[in-house]
Amino acid sequence: MKAPNTPNTPIMFELIRETVGHNGRFMTDDVYYRINNLKIDQRLDGFCTTTTIPLYLNGKDEFEVSYKNNQLTITKLYLGIRDFTVCIEEGFVLRKSDAEFVRNILYTCLESMNEYVKTQIFEDSTYTAIEVKDTWKMIG
Repeated sequence: MKAPNTPNTPIMFELIRETVGHNGRFMTDDVYYRINNLKIDQRLDGFCTTTTIPLYLNGKDEFEVSYKNNQLTITKLYLGIRDFTVCIEEGFVLRKSDAEFVRNILYTCLESMNEYVKTQIFEDSTYTAIEVKDTWKMIG
């Protein structure tokens, strides 16, 4: 049986500017973005990696990115201890600075995600096909 088309990148999403809050009022105090069209290659199940993001003045932050049971999780590590965890999901609303930070974290993990996906043994019975177009890419 021929395998279904697979994405060119293991993760895709759009960041859409959010102008109206949950109460129907315009948000004017800060700029917010909503994660839209989140698509994740199901072969990423079990993926886990640690990535470092450089900060100003020679500082750096360390994050663990994992995908298990259809849940994409980013955990900030502080001295090797889990500091805080956030689950990335469709419709998730973030401040502009946080949205850019999440995008940077996921961009730094793309290469290791691609390597992980390539190592997965493809079985038709366990692969959840996602409708994919040739334009898979991360949008920010």
